[in-house]
Amino acid sequence: SSPVYKELSGLKPVDWGQIQNAKARYFGNQLQDWHARVRKAKGQSHVGDILTLSRDAPNRFVEWRLRLDAARALSDLGRFEPARELLRAMVTENPTCPETRFALAGTLDRLARMHPELQREYHGRAELEIQEALSRGGNAPQAHRLLGRLYKCRWRQRWENEVDESTRRQLAAEYWETAKKSLSYYQQAQMRDLGCFHAGLNVVSLSRLHQHLGLKQSAKTAAELADVTGLVRTAARRKLQLARRDTAVGKDDSEAIWATATLGEVALLTNGLDDARTFYQRAVTHPDVSVSQLKAFDDQLAMSEKLGFEKDCVSQLRSMVGAQLEL
Repeated sequence: SSPVYKELSGLKPVDWGQIQNAKARYFGNQLQDWHARVRKAKGQSHVGDILTLSRDAPNRFVEWRLRLDAARALSDLGRFEPARELLRAMVTENPTCPETRFALAGTLDRLARMHPELQREYHGRAELEIQEALSRGGNAPQAHRLLGRLYKCRWRQRWENEVDESTRRQLAAEYWETAKKSLSYYQQAQMRDLGCFHAGLNVVSLSRLHQHLGLKQSAKTAAELADVTGLVRTAARRKLQLARRDTAVGKDDSEAIWATATLGEVALLTNGLDDARTFYQRAVTHPDVSVSQLKAFDDQLAMSEKLGFEKDCVSQLRSMVGAQLEL
């Protein structure tokens, strides 16, 4: 809350969570307890409880982290409007925090997908938040990954609502320059953080769709694409290994679920269709998989299906996801 952070752009507050003394441990344990309450409310889809917890932090030391956790829980439940309002209030109160601005940008992107008629407005605001976060010392790979998402969404809007598949493919090829910008941002994110399997997966996905559309100039050579694919597999498997070692009660398994689905999509993109079914089955039936994750899996698969990529297998995978969404 010190005005010093508002006056000196880029100055980062100390991470008191790493301090090893009695008071810091006390606040750390208190924060973990409140995180567990938010996770429990999310697991029961109790939106009201999440909002109440976001307002009832026991002290200022845990308040910001708790509110950010609550906003992410709301997004996981597909409640993007209340998540946006919570994050907007946090940005107003502390405009120097990049992490809050990144979270707000991600929420605005989700709202843009829900309201195509307002996509330009939402994406414009999201891009401003991302650029402001970068100017405040925000994580560059995260910024580039978010920008990649925005441009991929803009590209899809150009073609995905067409009824005829051949028309969709033609328009997707015609507007490839927008997809190319998305691909460029994802490549920058991956090059800055080789462990970022989210960005790497999109590099592989867009490159394979580029080939599938029959465009003359390849987005990546076969050798380059094989290298990126290997990096994505390694990063996702590493994340799963770390998740298995962490046996803490109530731990957040969201990254492990993303990693499992990533391995499934990589298998789909490289013609390992049996492996694709296996990994997707594990991801969608995970006890902690969120509605938001299931919708994200389905949204990504729908993009491939609408362009006619491995239609039979993709249709089966979407059926798996859809069955879980109906529960």
